Formats: sequence, structure tokens, C-alpha cells
Amino acid sequence: MSDSPRVAAVRRQLDAYNAGDFEASYAGLHPDIEWVVAREHPASRTVRGLDELLGYHGDWQETMPGLTIEILETVERGDAVLSLCRLHGAGADSGAEVGVTIGFVSRFSEEKIVRVEEYLDPAEARAAL
Repeated sequence: MSDSPRVAAVRRQLDAYNAGDFEASYAGLHPDIEWVVAREHPASRTVRGLDELLGYHGDWQETMPGLTIEILETVERGDAVLSLCRLHGAGADSGAEVGVTIGFVSRFSEEKIVRVEEYLDPAEARAAL
């Protein structure tokens, strides 16, 4: 079974992110995107726009060089796609391996992702969908 266009867009975005190609990763994002950082994150906030998002993701790459995101499951409902993922990386200073499950709810308008919400609790992510 092939992915729907929205699920395929999310997969392309994450594949490009994993390849370190932020420009390609952002191709499917609306220029005024809102990215809601998980509330458990010490820097929890809503990132607005591609420039601010590039800074947010750049911080993650500095903290955990080579950070990758593995998609475990996707669910589409209405104008949104839930992607449950596993983040893999190692701390830049400590070298400590990190693996975290995270849910992203990507909301679409006119085939562009206009909002992404991060959730560290998969059940909370499912409920948000």
C-alpha cells in the first residue's frame, strides 16, 4: 500500500532532515510555519517561520550531531498526520547515546505543513490527532 500525499510529504521531510538537507526538508513547509516544541523540553515554545525553525533545528544538530529520526508509525486523519518516531543521537560533549520516542502531529493547509506539534508521550500525540 502506498502512502497518501500527506504521509509521503512527512516522510520526505524527515528523510531530508536525516540527510542533513534542511533546504529539502523545509520544501513542504509553509513559510509561516508554527512548530510547537514539546512542553517537557526546557526551551518549550512555539517557533514561528522557517528562519526561526532553522535555528531551532541547528541547535539540536549542535547538541546532538548526526541526530536522526526514525519513523515508527504514521496515521492520517483529516488535515493532519501523526508520525510516531524514534530520535537517535549522541551528545556533542558527553558522547552519551540518546534514544527518545517522540510524536509529531503535522497539520496541512493547501498541501503545505502549516503547524507541527511535538509530543514526548505517544498517547498524548494520538489524542492530539
